[in-house]
Order: sequence, then structure tokens, then C-alpha cells
Amino acid sequence: MLQKYLISIICFLTLAININAAETATITGKIVTAEDNSPLASATIVLHNAKDSSTATGAIADKAGSFTLNATIGNYYLEVKFVGYVSKYIDIKVQNTTTQNVGTIKLVQTELLQNEVVVEAEKEAVVLGIDSKTFNVTKDLTAGGTNILDVLRKIPSVNVDLDENITMNGSTPKILVDGRESNYSSKEMLKVLSSDLVESVELITNPSAKYESEGVSGIIDIKLKKEIDNGFNGMVNVWGGSDFEFKYGENGGGGFYGNYKLGKVNLFGNLSYNHYGSNSDDRSNRTTWIDGDTAYTDRFGNYEYNSNWYGGKLGADIEFTKKDVLTLSVNASGGGSDFTSLSRYNSTDALHNPTEHYDYTANSDGENFDGNIAANYKKSFEEKGHNLYVDAYISKNKGDDDGSNSRLYEPINEGDALRSDLFKDDSHDNTYREVVQVDYEKTLELFGNLGAGVKAVYRQISNDETEFRFNHSLGEYLLDPTLSDSYKFSDGILSAYFTLGKKWESFSYRLGLRAEYTDWDFRSNVMDTSFNDNYLSIIPTVHLKYNFGITHSFSISYSRRLQRPWYSELNPFERIIDSNSIWLGNPDLVPSYYNSYSFDYMFFTPKTTVTTSLFYRNTDNTSEYYHSLTPWGGIRSYPMNIAKNTSYGASITLNQTITDWWNLNAYFSLNNQMYEALDYGIEKREQTNWSVSMNTTLKLMDNLRLQLSGYYSPSSISLQGRYSGYYAVNAGLHYDFFDDRMSAGLNLNNLIFPNNNEFITFGDYFNSYSYYNWQHRQFSLRLSYKINDYKQKQERNLDDGSGGGGAPQGGGQGGI
Repeated sequence: MLQKYLISIICFLTLAININAAETATITGKIVTAEDNSPLASATIVLHNAKDSSTATGAIADKAGSFTLNATIGNYYLEVKFVGYVSKYIDIKVQNTTTQNVGTIKLVQTELLQNEVVVEAEKEAVVLGIDSKTFNVTKDLTAGGTNILDVLRKIPSVNVDLDENITMNGSTPKILVDGRESNYSSKEMLKVLSSDLVESVELITNPSAKYESEGVSGIIDIKLKKEIDNGFNGMVNVWGGSDFEFKYGENGGGGFYGNYKLGKVNLFGNLSYNHYGSNSDDRSNRTTWIDGDTAYTDRFGNYEYNSNWYGGKLGADIEFTKKDVLTLSVNASGGGSDFTSLSRYNSTDALHNPTEHYDYTANSDGENFDGNIAANYKKSFEEKGHNLYVDAYISKNKGDDDGSNSRLYEPINEGDALRSDLFKDDSHDNTYREVVQVDYEKTLELFGNLGAGVKAVYRQISNDETEFRFNHSLGEYLLDPTLSDSYKFSDGILSAYFTLGKKWESFSYRLGLRAEYTDWDFRSNVMDTSFNDNYLSIIPTVHLKYNFGITHSFSISYSRRLQRPWYSELNPFERIIDSNSIWLGNPDLVPSYYNSYSFDYMFFTPKTTVTTSLFYRNTDNTSEYYHSLTPWGGIRSYPMNIAKNTSYGASITLNQTITDWWNLNAYFSLNNQMYEALDYGIEKREQTNWSVSMNTTLKLMDNLRLQLSGYYSPSSISLQGRYSGYYAVNAGLHYDFFDDRMSAGLNLNNLIFPNNNEFITFGDYFNSYSYYNWQHRQFSLRLSYKINDYKQKQERNLDDGSGGGGAPQGGGQGGI
């Protein structure tokens, strides 16, 4: 059975199979405006199966507003929609193969709700906006049982690596939740929250001036579900998993998420717990050449890591009026982690005679706390598109860590004695942050939509790391100031922007300009010195889009992007990782500016969506870590603005509903990356690679679905290194029962054991190779129970098609 499905997938991609029903009836009608009966050319008509709201077929209205579609015998409902008008829903019963005319359907521009019946209507899989792509992920089965990170793993052009770092088109994006920064944006919190909470994911690859310019590859905005009904809605979720051998780690957790809405007040909140454990091994070898002598160092290691995280949120939406909503919320999360590693170092000379052997052991126990208080206000004026938003945040992070490490040296020559270096460390870090943001938007009669806003961010970070070395003569630990670090960092960013855009029937544009003033100060307490800088960044953006009806859409955009140095990259303190590695920062770093261009095309029908993208990005002063050899054979690494970086590529995404029980999503990309640092003797390094991902959903029964997915992430290069690619094949089984209130999911990941993750770093007089074996076959089980049908609902009107319509009700802004 499985082989049959896989063969069918391949045939579909290469031959574009068309599946047609045997006995069909013809459905005709006309779409006009309720105001003056003008035809609505390019209105979308989607025919849904009444039983499960799945899409049966669809059509686009012609210039006269008329449409024709075919359907087999059965019960359906029509969804008729057009931008700026209230969608309309009409029940249709096809009893024979004759033509059925539904007459003239009138769409209105009001938000008036007529007689309403709740139905579950599917959304398009991909929607291409003027500066974004929105992926509806509510039907993603393998994402449905774990956490939000697993949702992102299934989104084309997004990658979550083995360290759970998120990249988009090869670079690190900014993560937003419901259009705003949140403590949920951290990967730790994204691991905690259930993926059942996600409504959609919006990828903004080339952001407009409305958004901060920080981040090379754009923005990922995770849209959470929001409840709209009076009363209580909730969900309880528990899950757990392990590797197939039950020895490389286990994961588990659970949570409660819900809201209670009564009239003008909506209370929302959640409680969650997450446990993560892993056990992995790694290896590295290094070759160095010093004064004509060759030396080799091999390292074998393994580590264990365990963490327990708790999180909670409580908030309220208060509707003073339908057009004045205030949201207040408080978040808190925290937990502890422990880390243990054991490594064996073996060093030899050119003849492979041993020169040094030692065992390196490291242990650490940490605790962390995050807190956030937020207030969000939205004012909607009488005119459509006239809104004011005010947001304020205060957050605090506190981390404490106690650790120890030791190096036990074995005798090399006869007569050598055992010796050891013992260390203890105590570290504390605190981060305080304030954010105030005001956004204003208004529709101007002649010029279109105007957007403007200001934002002020203040941040203060303090870090104290105290290192103690054991004195064997005195038999006690003594402070070692050469290994202890202490600093304070503060920065402020003041920004202002405006955007102007307008949409005609087929063409739309958005122009933007953003100014950001940055002022930072770094004070090192151990060096008794400080560094500071300030600079003004001007960020222009241009977005153009043209639609051929709703079937074809073209967009082109340009933006200037900014990459600021991280505060840790400005710290000049030398951090000794081990006897072979030293890391330090560079207070002379300056921001890197990128020119980013993109072109997107989307072809859409109710069953098929194809999106293609071309992009180009370049900069002349990118910050890269430069690796050099020390006199004693170690490697010193520090960041510098030394490289020219250019990347370009193309991608294509296919979302295809093959039948009412089979859906396919496929993605392929081809890109080229180039680095060059001639002043440091590094000539042009260039690489062209490709990536592919595919997942297919099979509806085996009404309440049982199977999903198969796989991806290949290619190798990549840096200025002085290369990272290997990796791949995975996953499967998921999802079963709903108790009238869809309860669901169970089984996920199987890495069914084909992937290659070890490999890293190569090179420079003058050294070459280093390492690999990490931390990706194992895993399974996870989960159970979810929905209280009062915890899902977004849509409203539809049941009439004879002569007028009126339905629209989603208002509701809380805070949501989850």
C-alpha cells in the first residue's frame, strides 16, 4: 500500500496526473455587488463537501461575474468570496447530472451578520501577500502532536537544525508571535507550546519599513488561534517520546491552554511543562603546522543534557467598545538544566608519538527565569482601515549557573607523574528590557493606505563569571582573575517609519522608509575600560504586486537590511574553551548592511497552488569569525568585518489536493553562496547547492489520517569552513474520536538514520574536522482534549443566495 502511494507521488510530480470523476453535474451562477448589481470579475467560488468541509472544486468568475463548475452527485456548500466583500455560503444538493443554476449571488461590503450556522471551512494552503507568504498549517499532522518548532520544520524555506536554531533561506530570522515580539519567541518556549495552537505561519522574506530592519532573512510571524465564542474554551495536551533504543534521551510535557469570554471581557491563559533529555557523542581531529613541525590532536567525547521548563501566562482582553480593546498580560517561565560531558584528548607529533593525553570533564547546573508584562491597546475609528495601536513591554531575564571542570593528565614518559587542573565557576546574568511602540494606519482617498509609527527599545545586560582554580599546595580553590569576566552592556534603539501603499483591481504597491538610531555602551569591569558607538541607519523598502485575476500573482520587492553585532561579539575578554580553543569579541565591529531583492510568482486554483521565488542578497562588510593559529597550537576565533558575501537562488513550492483524501506539498530550492576576504588572503569561496522537502497527507478514514514527510538540507559554507548536509524521513498518524474533541497522534522521526553532522574549519597552518552524532530515530505520542471545541470557527449564511452574508465575529485580541 505504501509503495503504491510513493510511486503515485513521483508520477504526479513528473507527469501532473489529472483525476476526474465519472458522473458530474454542472453548476452555474453569477456574482454581483449588492449595491448596484455590478459584476464581480475574478471573484472566487469554492465548492466544499458538506460532510467535512474539504474542497471539491472551484472556479474564478469571468468579466461578467459568471462562473461554471462541475461536481459529482452529493451534498455541498458554495463559498463565494471577493476582497473587500463579505463571503457568502450557499447549500447545494446535487441529485443528478443536469445543470443547476444557483442564480445571482450578491456580495455586500458590510459586516452585518445574518442567520448564522457554524461550519469548518478549509483555508488555502498558501496565500501570497504583497510582502509575505502565509501558510495555513492547521492540517499538518506530524506538527499536530508536539510543539511549535515541529510546525516550523514543515514550512518551506524554514530550517530548524539539530541545535533547534531557526533559519530561513539560510539566515537567522526574527520570530514574532501574532505580529509582536513575545517571550514565546525563544526556541525554549516554542518547544513548550503545543503545535495545536498554531493557526498559520507568515513568512516575510523581504519586510517592509513597518518592521525592524534587524535580521538578514526576514521575519517569521506565528499566528496563534483565537477564540471568539462566549463561554469557556480550552485544551489539555500531554505528550512524551524517546529514541527507539531508549538510551539517547527522552522528551515529554503537557499543558493547559484556554480562555473564558463573557461579554466585553475575555480572560486567557496557559500553564505548561516541558522536559528534554539527550545523550550524544562527538569527535574531532585537528592538524597544525608550527615552524615546520606537524602536530595532531584527536578528541572523543560524549555528553548528557537534561532540562525542565515551566511556563505560564495570564491575560485579559477588555472591550470598552467594539472599537476600543485593551489587552493586559503577564508571562512567567523558568526551569533548570544540568549538563555533563566527558572528553578524551590525545595529542601526537608528526611521527604519531604521544605528546599529551588528558581527560576533560565538565559539569554545570543552571537555573533560569523569564518574566514579561505587556499592555496592548487598539483603537479602530469609523473609517475602514483607520486604526491606532499602542504596545508596551517590560521583561526581565535572570540566569544562574554553577559548574566545575577538570583536566586529568596521564603520564607520557617514564617517570612522569599524574597531574590535574581543577576549576569551579559561578556565573550570573541579568537582562532588563523596555519597549514602547505606536503604530498608526489610515486609508487616504487619493494615495491609498498610510502607515506610520515610532518605537523605542532600551536594554541592559549584566554578566558576572567568577572562576576558581584549585591550589594543590594549599588544598583549596582560589580566585583566578585571568579566567573571570564581568561586564555591563546597554543599548537603545529609537526608530520611526512610514509606509504608503494602494491597491487597484490588479496592481498594488507599498513604499516605505525607516530610520533607526542606535546607541550602545559596553563596560568591562575586569579590564577597567569601556567601548561605545552610535549610528543612524536609513532603510528604504519597495514592494510591487500585480494580479491576473486571482489565478496568477506577481510581486517584486527591494529592502535594505541591517545586521547589528551581538553584545557578546563586542566583548574583548578571551574565553578559553579548552587548551586548544579561545574565543573573544571585537569592540570595533560595525553593523553590516544588506541589499535584498526578491521576485515571487503564485499560481492558484482551489486545488493547486504553485509559488516560485527568486532572490538576490549582497553585502561588502559582513561580520565573520576569523580563525587563526596561536603560537602554542591552539585556535583563536574572533569576529571581524572582513568579508564580502553574495547569495542568490530560486525555489518552487507545490501544494496539490489530488483527491479529497490525498494532499501533497513539495518544495525545491537551488541557491548559490559566495564569500571573499582578499585582505586576509581568502580568495573567493563559492558553493551551489539544492534542498528538497516533501510531505503528503492521506485520509485513510474520516477520523484517521497518515502523513509522510522527508527533507534534505544541503551542505553550506562559511568564510573558513563547511557544514555537511543532513536528511530525514518522518511519518505521523493522527486519530480523532469523541466527536473530534479528543485526538491521539503518533510521530516517527528519522526513520532512515541520517549521516552524522560534520564541520570542517581551516586556516593558515591548521585544519580541523569534527562530527556530532545526535540525531537518532525517535517516536512521540500525544493526547489532546478540546473543551467546547477549541478551534477557530467561521460563520456562513444559509439563504437562497439573494443577498446578505456572514462574517467572522469580533473577539479577544490576546487569544492564547
